[in-house]
Amino acid sequence: MPTARLRASLLSLLVTTAAMAQAGGSRVDTAAVIAAIQQRIAFTDRAQIGGVFIRMADQDQAQRIDPESPGPEEKLERYELYCDEDGTILGIGTFVTHNVEGLEESSTHYFDEAGRTIAIWWQLRWAGSKCGKGLTREVRYAYYHPADSLFKEVTTLTDEQGTDLTPSTCTYPDIERRFDAYLGREAFLRAKRITLE
Repeated sequence: MPTARLRASLLSLLVTTAAMAQAGGSRVDTAAVIAAIQQRIAFTDRAQIGGVFIRMADQDQAQRIDPESPGPEEKLERYELYCDEDGTILGIGTFVTHNVEGLEESSTHYFDEAGRTIAIWWQLRWAGSKCGKGLTREVRYAYYHPADSLFKEVTTLTDEQGTDLTPSTCTYPDIERRFDAYLGREAFLRAKRITLE
């Protein structure tokens, strides 16, 4: 299906579902809403990287870098802008730097055509959890419907083989976790001091 038609179909489904929810208190089809958002997530995950920025402790503004460059080791965060063929930002990935070996923390904000947040995905992968085989992976999803309004949250905890784990049996890394949630593309760019010009 061509990109423009896919975007129109997803938008139509989300708008129709939102209208049904507002009309006379009708029940929202949770599965249909989540499916539509997941289609948008999959579409965004296939998008090209349109720009990469890093944030350093000693700098006020995020700095643009070459997408192939890992950037300096002392960076605090790396931001990847996922864009469609027109250059519109569909999502932004954040990769947090920690001084802990075997630890990866990342998140992605997903936006609708108007730039409003429709989903956020946070991931933490770490070694030494003592509750599974290999690396442990915690993934949290927050779905927003209508856009900018929290609709549903889901959290999974698995080991490297995909086996479900019980959180109370795991040892978590000793880090400060942040679950930043920006309710729109422009709010994210402002908060992270990313200038596109």
